[in-house]
Amino acid sequence: MIIVSMLGLLGVFSFGFFISDAILGKRPHILERISVGFLLGSGLFTFIIFLANWWLKVPFKTVYSSLILILLNIVAFVINISVRKIRKEQKLFDYNLNFKESFENFSTIGKVIIGAILFLFTSSLIHNIFWPISDWDALAVYDFRSKTFVITGFITDAISRGYFTGYPLYTSLFHTFLYIIGFKNPIFIYTIIYINFILVFYFIMLKISNNQLISLAGAAFVSINSTIYAHSTIAYTNLSYAVFLAVGFAYIIYSYCENKINLSIFYIGVLFVSLASWIRTSEPFWLLSIPFILLFLVYSKKVIHFSISIFILYAPRFLWFRFLTKYGVINGSYDSGSLLTGKNMILHIFSLNHIKVLSYFYQNMISHYDTLLIAFLVSLVLLIYLVFVKKMIKFDFRNNLSVAMFLPSILVLLSLLIMLLGLYMFMFTYGDYALEIIDSAERSTMPIILFILFSIFTNLYYLVKITMHDKKF
Repeated sequence: MIIVSMLGLLGVFSFGFFISDAILGKRPHILERISVGFLLGSGLFTFIIFLANWWLKVPFKTVYSSLILILLNIVAFVINISVRKIRKEQKLFDYNLNFKESFENFSTIGKVIIGAILFLFTSSLIHNIFWPISDWDALAVYDFRSKTFVITGFITDAISRGYFTGYPLYTSLFHTFLYIIGFKNPIFIYTIIYINFILVFYFIMLKISNNQLISLAGAAFVSINSTIYAHSTIAYTNLSYAVFLAVGFAYIIYSYCENKINLSIFYIGVLFVSLASWIRTSEPFWLLSIPFILLFLVYSKKVIHFSISIFILYAPRFLWFRFLTKYGVINGSYDSGSLLTGKNMILHIFSLNHIKVLSYFYQNMISHYDTLLIAFLVSLVLLIYLVFVKKMIKFDFRNNLSVAMFLPSILVLLSLLIMLLGLYMFMFTYGDYALEIIDSAERSTMPIILFILFSIFTNLYYLVKITMHDKKF
């Protein structure tokens, strides 16, 4: 059974790797493609077995789920080879497996940082290997659903209980798959998600900045953040959701950082933001991708890519809501309800207690990372000062490289704004119930922590670049 367990987990890695390699190409470091592959593979695989269970009545059993994974690997491999042929690559089976690339000639500081990250990864992994799932929401919802799926083979029993429909099934179905292939404790996957994000963060920062130290420092701050590290040992949806969003927006922003907007990078970013809705649907962060997609339309001038992006972005939400509607849990979607709530709130905007809402927003949602927020604001103000007041570089709104400089900061500001708007809508609807879910409110802002860290270190890179009088933007 151990062999089946390891092969099943490896199958998720390989499926995602073939897809990520096809999209990214073999130029990115092998660890970046593997890390992106695991995240992408886990999201797509769990969504596909959900559809197979819903549409085709394929039960969650070892043989059926394994056959689906094998089929997906074959399809992904064929796509990978086909894309390589389209690119006219000479060596179709050369995956550039050079693990040492980009990790050579580290300074002493760099080696210390890597050692610290590995220590945190190892401590998280050891904890998760020996300590079972114990947190309430995981026991009562996420892992409970997975055990119900294992016993019944189908989703309907858990869904019929109503309470268990509040969140999509990424976490639960990943647990389900790990249980049916022989793992006793699935919580270790959160350590894998944690380290994969650190790796992806490092490589995206390295490609943007071409500065090893800044990239490593950014990865280190992600790894030591107490909220992020704590959630690598908790079987909740928050870490996965934050990671998928952060990876998605990082790739979307990076797609603007070349002379010509990188279409494949942009699409993989949109796909990650889309899959975040397969993890959680209650928070409105997915909406933040729409301004970036509109901006992409402005610079690419191709409506077809805008249409495809919107389709990819909303597909998981649409299908999840259709599923819930079919079983009578909801009527339509949560999004239509939010629109109606927003309309009613605007009509009663002057009757709301703004002081109470703003106080709650600061004390319970952003105060735990106010130091990071101050650092972000300082870096942004300095960047604006150097670019628009001192005019140390030529800024051109028609140039996507110039605009890309401020996209991480725009993402942070929009995310704060949309969370505040969401809080207004929540308190308008539920009133003082918000006071009973303070911990949930704090966890809901986890994506903003990753957005801020990404923005701080990209701003730092641009500040260094400008002060060094490098005017290449």
